[in-house]
Amino acid sequence: IKSLTGPRHHVSLFDSFSVFGNLLSCKVASAKTVNGLKGESLGYGFVHFENEADAQTAIEKVDGKSIGGQVVSVAHFKSKSERTGGKGSTYTNCYIKNLPTEDFDEKELMSTFEACGKVSSVMLARDKETNALKGFAFINFETSEGAAAAVEQFNGKDFKGTDKPLFVGPAQKKEQRM
Repeated sequence: IKSLTGPRHHVSLFDSFSVFGNLLSCKVASAKTVNGLKGESLGYGFVHFENEADAQTAIEKVDGKSIGGQVVSVAHFKSKSERTGGKGSTYTNCYIKNLPTEDFDEKELMSTFEACGKVSSVMLARDKETNALKGFAFINFETSEGAAAAVEQFNGKDFKGTDKPLFVGPAQKKEQRM
């Protein structure tokens, strides 16, 4: 489950998904523990169903729906090697900045980038308190070819009258950006 917002914890995630069947485990990813206190939610979690049919029902019923004011993505778990096709240097997740900060939403972002390949999820960054757009997003494609096409087609291009051209590139972890 991606794009979880607010102070979600495993109990609320359990409550949201147990209606679809028996759960073997349920976890919300959170930042490192500091001074014995668990950190903030990282915005994603994992739910392990007892059987495949219940998991599929949950995916069909919840994927693309709004939970806590945020459209969430629900899909089967894929290992890193499955996401990259067994190649360490390929990517499916793109970082996009210089997006509009008004009159723009997840649906428009998704429809714009679907021309490059099938999109599995989008996350349009918003201020936690005001819900105002921050001007950047992450978009995950089902294939690395879709992600590469998005970089090729949109990086450096003007978009919806923004002051700066779009930056579209592979999403990188903090330690990779330094």
